[in-house]
Amino acid sequence: ACLACPLGRALEARVSDPLFLCASEGDGCNRFSETSPADSLTLAAVNKAPPFSTFESADLAYAGPSLPRRGVLLFREGDALLPNHISFLWTRTNEALFDLLSAFLPLAKALNLFLLDFDTEKEARLAAPTAAKVVPALRRFFGRNAVGG
Repeated sequence: ACLACPLGRALEARVSDPLFLCASEGDGCNRFSETSPADSLTLAAVNKAPPFSTFESADLAYAGPSLPRRGVLLFREGDALLPNHISFLWTRTNEALFDLLSAFLPLAKALNLFLLDFDTEKEARLAAPTAAKVVPALRRFFGRNAVGG
């Protein structure tokens, strides 16, 4: 499983292991990608990347009777929840980051440094709702793909 990933190259990965990609259009790191997450899905299909299933919601990811080898969950603009890059970390991890790094935030902003959405998550606090959606999907993915499972 790969969380908060740029979809472009990940979708074209030619691996035999099951693969679950989870991305968000709210991820500030997307600006470093060649294409948007949604465009990456379209391009992967056009470029004949290995087949994948796109889940419309985290609740549907690996919830049905069929088990796709490759799946993609994309949080899209307009969804009730639009995680940023840091939202995919545990809440306690983020709180520790906030405690440690908040004093440096004004300086980093003044220097116009990219903060991996640290500043966005500090205001939005989306880690808990993101985990509430993503963790059950991850458990289903790993449960169905466990050796002997």
